[in-house]
Amino acid sequence: MNNLQGNEKFRSLINHIPGVIYRCADDEWFSQEFFSDEIENLTGYPLSYFIADRKEGYLTIIYEEDKKLVSDLIRRAVTKKEKFEIEYRIITQTGELKWVLERGVCVYEEENKRSYVDGC
Repeated sequence: MNNLQGNEKFRSLINHIPGVIYRCADDEWFSQEFFSDEIENLTGYPLSYFIADRKEGYLTIIYEEDKKLVSDLIRRAVTKKEKFEIEYRIITQTGELKWVLERGVCVYEEENKRSYVDGC
């Protein structure tokens, strides 16, 4: 469990926000490091599903035709150090197709080294 998952005051604050809050690594898969509990209401999958398979957990539920668009847009925003906003489809655990509006930004540390992507 990382520091974000274990900090109870932080989790309480985030879990009162009506929407999914996340942090992912700035890697090839946007590996999940944190999701708020609202992810279960949105997707039907338990939080553990995404945290256990950090590499591809969330990517597996993005509608196949939207995956490249999502990845390309986020990569472009990260490279340009811009915020991003994108609408795309996911497939829930019950097979329902849902539209998602995602907003995020890459967080940089030490001398412009990319660290992670935060969003909702």
